[in-house]
Amino acid sequence: MSKTGAVLELAVRQQLELPATAAPQLTPAPARAKRRPTFGLFQKVLLSMFGLGIMGSVIGHGTMASFTATSTNPGTTFTAGTLL
Repeated sequence: MSKTGAVLELAVRQQLELPATAAPQLTPAPARAKRRPTFGLFQKVLLSMFGLGIMGSVIGHGTMASFTATSTNPGTTFTAGTLL
């Protein structure tokens, strides 16, 4: 900075009542908002297939369990006869 520029800056600072050594204050830039990650078509299809596979597996295990369940009733007897 030239000598006249320094003198001019000092005069301006005195008119604004700023100290001679004060540095200009910079305002911080506003923070950028975080963006949520976006999924492409392939990832959406892949996640949908994964979800459907898990649901199908759970439903299949439940159905298989109900068809293969067995129970025993030791006190039950069947007799043939006539009813009065």
